[in-house]
Amino acid sequence: MSNDKHEKESSAASGGGTVKRRTLFTAIGGVGAVAAVTPLLGRMLSGTAAGVASGRLDPTSIPKYVTALSVPPAMPLTGTANNGAIDVYSIAVRQFSQQILPTRLPATTVWGYGPSGRSGAFHTPGYTVEAQVNRPVRIIWINQLVDANNHYLPHLFTVDPTLHWANPPGGRSGRDSRPTFTSTPSPYTGPVPLVTHLHGGHTSEESDGYPEAWTLPAASNIPSGYATVGSYYDKFESEAASKFGMTWTNGLSVYHVRQ
Repeated sequence: MSNDKHEKESSAASGGGTVKRRTLFTAIGGVGAVAAVTPLLGRMLSGTAAGVASGRLDPTSIPKYVTALSVPPAMPLTGTANNGAIDVYSIAVRQFSQQILPTRLPATTVWGYGPSGRSGAFHTPGYTVEAQVNRPVRIIWINQLVDANNHYLPHLFTVDPTLHWANPPGGRSGRDSRPTFTSTPSPYTGPVPLVTHLHGGHTSEESDGYPEAWTLPAASNIPSGYATVGSYYDKFESEAASKFGMTWTNGLSVYHVRQ
């Protein structure tokens, strides 16, 4: 990468123009460096502070190229099954705060995966499951999108309920359908259906993460009449039990991956 290109990519918004690396380094290297740099950084961060106060952030005010990319570690093993022949992972998805923006800015509310027994190990992107050739892996996928009172958490973004989608309010008969409405409905704010799909795994259909095999979290306040699982959940639950002796319960699915 040439110096000119690096300089352009490292520019940051400041007032009416941009601050290049060369400008910043010249200020640091010259006489009165502190006096020159302090107002410079102050102008860079002033727009950010205003954005935080208003609940919105101007992307041009966020300092660029200051936070290292994360390198996810290995997912902790939960245990083994079948006399030690199968590696077992218990992996949940939760809502939490993570420092994604530079450290002077607030943390971001995200969803991410982590070992179900270790709250401090949840991260996005999720940790890496390190599998071995010719050694099967069993993963218990848990929908834990609930709060401290075990009440369901709504989606972080606006959900359009007029689409063909996982539709818990439709009950068992309409749980995977495109609903019909006589007037424009409000966005969906109910419990979030979840299914985890794996690309590249050697699995049979019950362990693939089929879209209509979703499950709601095992929350204590699921509305009456809501479907809690997708239309293929029961079929795949039965297949998992007959093929591998795996038991699915409310709020989770268990997959078997052959290596």
